[in-house]
Amino acid sequence: MASTELDSAIKKSANDLTKELEVERIMSAFKLNPYDILDLPLSATETDVKKQYRKKSLLIHPDKFKHEKGLEAFDFLKKAHDHLADPAKRKDIDMIMTHARTQVLKSILGDGYSTNISDDDPRLTDLSPPFEQQIRAKGREILVEDELARRRKQKLAYANEGAEKARAEAEVAARKRKVEEQAKWEGCNTISMPHIIFSFLITRIEYVADTCFPFSSSQNDEMIVSKTGETSRRKRRRRERRTICMCWDKNWGARVFGKFLFYAESIHSFLFAL
Repeated sequence: MASTELDSAIKKSANDLTKELEVERIMSAFKLNPYDILDLPLSATETDVKKQYRKKSLLIHPDKFKHEKGLEAFDFLKKAHDHLADPAKRKDIDMIMTHARTQVLKSILGDGYSTNISDDDPRLTDLSPPFEQQIRAKGREILVEDELARRRKQKLAYANEGAEKARAEAEVAARKRKVEEQAKWEGCNTISMPHIIFSFLITRIEYVADTCFPFSSSQNDEMIVSKTGETSRRKRRRRERRTICMCWDKNWGARVFGKFLFYAESIHSFLFAL
């Protein structure tokens, strides 16, 4: 009884070790080659693929064997089977491996090689490393180059898509800014009837002020230039009114009238700014 239990424990331990080694083999296999993941020869038939997948999947199925990488290994195994089960995808991988075989044959036999040479040819049986292993290594190089080219193309497509999106956003922002500036310009240049009447009254009052209260100063001849380089008559008038208010202290009427003109001009400027 004890011997039977010991044998059972040894068998279970060996079985678990086999499963663990299989998981590690799948995780270390070259992921771009489904033949490597399923551990199949390049000449495997469709039936061989199905049998091998069934055998491996039962061995490392996550429901039967708990391993930290068991689920990931099982996913790789399933993807490899699906790849070889798809005729179009298998045709692509077989073409790559055929191209790799041709290059290996050329490197071994030189210019006298022929693609019709079988793997059992005496010139290919005693190679080190083995002929199929060399084919797999060359196939790996080709697959890596193709994958890198695909990723570069995808990255370039994403970059072009991002640049196109940024260009479209810039155009939208430019149109929006143009509309806002146009609306602002139209708002600033809209003069209502009250503005016109008030401007006329201010002009008449300034004429009366210049006639009744003449005031000469060197500052009257000073030209106040705005930021745009044009003479600002409005600023000059406001400065004259402030000068009247500050200098004509002895003339109460002139001082009051000057302040009135100053505040009236301020209100007028404020209304035009609306």
